[in-house]
Amino acid sequence: MVAQLKLGRLTRGREAAPEQRASPRRNVSLAAKVAIGAATADCTIRDVSASGAKLHAPSVLRLPEEVRLVILSEGILVHAQRVWARFPLCGLKFISVEEIQRSRHPDAVQLRDAWETWRGQNQTRPDPSKV
Repeated sequence: MVAQLKLGRLTRGREAAPEQRASPRRNVSLAAKVAIGAATADCTIRDVSASGAKLHAPSVLRLPEEVRLVILSEGILVHAQRVWARFPLCGLKFISVEEIQRSRHPDAVQLRDAWETWRGQNQTRPDPSKV
């Protein structure tokens, strides 16, 4: 439920150009990591809606039909189906979303590690002069 709320927050706001999709898309630039076998690869979500996203993954030649990725700033794990691909972009249809910390899926292990590393590097550190 929390993951759904976070995804909903990402999809609110100004929409991309008018279109005929069932769910309006919002232009974004969200850092993400996608699971590729036992490794992860950097990617960027370029636009997002309640039902899917456009993914920019220049380090991945071809994504599998089903993928799992973590949206780093939100800590949510997305299970998605690849519906189109034109390297380095692909379109994803969301199957499910959940908090990365609660996931028990095997792909979540390396994605959780990548998220925790990212979070540790991006947490605001207190200014020692103001403590």
